[in-house]
Amino acid sequence: AGAGAASAAAARAAASSVCAAGEDTAVGCCGAAVGSGAADATGGWRASEYRARFGGDFDAAKLRALCVAHVRGLAWCAHYYYHGCADWRWHFGFHYAPYAHDLAAVAAELAAVADGPWAGGAAGDVAGGAAGSESIGAWGGEGPLRPVQQLAAVLPPSSAALLPASYRPLVCSGSSPLAAYYPRDVPLDSRGCAHLWQAVPLLPFLPITALLRELAPLPLTAEEARHDAVGRERLYAHPDLARRVCTPPAVRDPEPHGRPEDGGFGARESPRPASAEAGWLAL
Repeated sequence: AGAGAASAAAARAAASSVCAAGEDTAVGCCGAAVGSGAADATGGWRASEYRARFGGDFDAAKLRALCVAHVRGLAWCAHYYYHGCADWRWHFGFHYAPYAHDLAAVAAELAAVADGPWAGGAAGDVAGGAAGSESIGAWGGEGPLRPVQQLAAVLPPSSAALLPASYRPLVCSGSSPLAAYYPRDVPLDSRGCAHLWQAVPLLPFLPITALLRELAPLPLTAEEARHDAVGRERLYAHPDLARRVCTPPAVRDPEPHGRPEDGGFGARESPRPASAEAGWLAL
């Protein structure tokens, strides 16, 4: 709840700063209110930049979808650092972020709706205008991918030798049902870049459900199956160094930035109970 209030306040502050700079935060770059589904082909320099990156059909509805996805990403990051991973399968499905002007308008609008996007509420907390409703607060309940599944999701065709033999045709073959998601040549957007490493690789977004569906019937050897299993973390240390290396982490204060009366920014720390320390060293 604390993270939600802070995020909502930050969104309102961002909107206020843009408004103070002399811009109308209620109007998007595509010539229509960001919260509406209206689309206008006219617009300023932001509209030109958006269309250069997202295509000529980029309109107010698509701008809103982009901003909503970015706000959802902010909520994902806040949830990750305060509570843990909110959704192992979520991703930001765009190659570019929105401009702050447009993001501030949408973030302020969403923050005004009962903390729905920030508190991780149920789907349908946030209702848009003609553009429909966004389920900002709804996260999926699926767990993380297994190790070899994760490799299959991120390795390029040139690294297919690192995958199990049965998985390689799915990544390398031109007749693979997922061939479009494993291109051998990746276009780079180097506009405004002084160096090649600054370019944006325009990789296609791989649908994880489709990948898992194709991987499911493929056999693994006993050794490959062992590599694909999720195990437990192990910590190795010399007995003489165990106490020094395995120093237990301090108990962090529930208030992540500390209380004002404690006189500083940052979490307070207190010694770990003796029982917890004994358990930690037993690892």
